Amino acid sequence: MTDGGGAAVMHLAHGVPLLLSPTGHAVWDVLVGGRTPEDDLTAAPPSPLSEEAVAAETAAAFGLAPEDVAADVGAFLAMLEQHGVVVRVGGVLPRP
Repeated sequence: MTDGGGAAVMHLAHGVPLLLSPTGHAVWDVLVGGRTPEDDLTAAPPSPLSEEAVAAETAAAFGLAPEDVAADVGAFLAMLEQHGVVVRVGGVLPRP
């Protein structure tokens, strides 16, 4: 969900929204592959990504090297996992 440039994600069963920073929003955009909630109703699921691929795509969005964002991306993904928003399967993150 986005509103005025901000964004929030939520696991419906938990009912607690997570407000995203601009950087978190950029990582989320990588995870969802630019899809909207409406796309989820009609489009095929996107391909899963490794944590390294998420870091590389996020870094590219900011004109940085992947190693410059890897720790922050990893921490953000861990937080999303902790809240049940994403789940790793076989070492990769299925796109929500």
